[in-house]
Amino acid sequence: MKDLFSRFPNTTAFIGGICLCINFSIFIEMILWQILGPYDDRGLIRSEPNGYHSRDATGSARPSGIGSIRSSLFWEDRQQFIYDVTYTIDEHSRRVTPFAASTKFDKFIMFFGGSFTYGEGVKDNQTLPYYTGVAVKKLRPYNYGFHGLGAAEMLAKLESEKLPREVSERKGVLVYVYMDDHIRRTIGSMRLVATWGKHKPYYYLSPGGELKRQGNFVTGRWFLTNLYLLLHESRILRALRIDFPLQINRQHIVLLCRIIKQSQSLFHKQFPNSRFYVLIWPGSKYSEQLKQLMAENKINYFDYTGLLNVSDPKYVIAPPVEWHPTSLAYQTVATALAEDLSLINENEKNPELSEAR
Repeated sequence: MKDLFSRFPNTTAFIGGICLCINFSIFIEMILWQILGPYDDRGLIRSEPNGYHSRDATGSARPSGIGSIRSSLFWEDRQQFIYDVTYTIDEHSRRVTPFAASTKFDKFIMFFGGSFTYGEGVKDNQTLPYYTGVAVKKLRPYNYGFHGLGAAEMLAKLESEKLPREVSERKGVLVYVYMDDHIRRTIGSMRLVATWGKHKPYYYLSPGGELKRQGNFVTGRWFLTNLYLLLHESRILRALRIDFPLQINRQHIVLLCRIIKQSQSLFHKQFPNSRFYVLIWPGSKYSEQLKQLMAENKINYFDYTGLLNVSDPKYVIAPPVEWHPTSLAYQTVATALAEDLSLINENEKNPELSEAR
């Protein structure tokens, strides 16, 4: 051993250092496993019917069944319910947006997105689609949001070409509700695939820049997803709150924008003379980069980044453990959206005034 060290001092020192680091890391992992346990549930107990989450033919998550679904979230530390609500689901797996039976609609306004669109933790008559429908009157609201969805599921739905058969009106408005976490849902980050998102649709850009889909994050990129599953078991990474990729870069936002652009194209083919918008949810950190790319791709948007303070308790259900919006937050955003849509309709003959802000 001494002879080996004398012949290759740098190499043996390097290998010894690596072994020492590995042993130390294993030791720290064992300690953190005892401290943190198998996972961090923040003391929250979620209660939902078995089979509530299912998948449709496109691979997208959706609520199963028709009718009323009760969902509650209990905070053990404070021995209180954060929310206890009922979601009403229709025959097309959409959350029902209630309105008077006598109401007549000329056009539709359909919403796509995740739980912010779906309205997690609030009643059927407290969601963004509901408040917008009340404000814009003659546009029938459709809620295509659900827990954990993003732009990929919107595109998958449009690619299925089933949407025109699910709505009664032939033209209207589509609003995709964007929030920053949709970027990581698009690229399939480590935390996402290791917890609840590994079966989400997997879209990527080919070397030639063409947008393609290859199954989901498990079937389409088997090695990386399984590597993420392994790394996610590390309590060191969890304690340091490390996710992979470490940072969101321009290419990630480019991919999201390409998915939105393709969605817009398919939507206009299926619903001619209709309007497509992206709603940027308040508090977005990547809105400037996204707006620049959307402008280059001629995608209209409503930028509500600074509309309200997403850290204000009146706009958030139960910080610091539950950050979904309150009914007041939805109502505030819906009011701004309705005003902007009305302004566009009033000036639709003037292209310059018809641009979304």
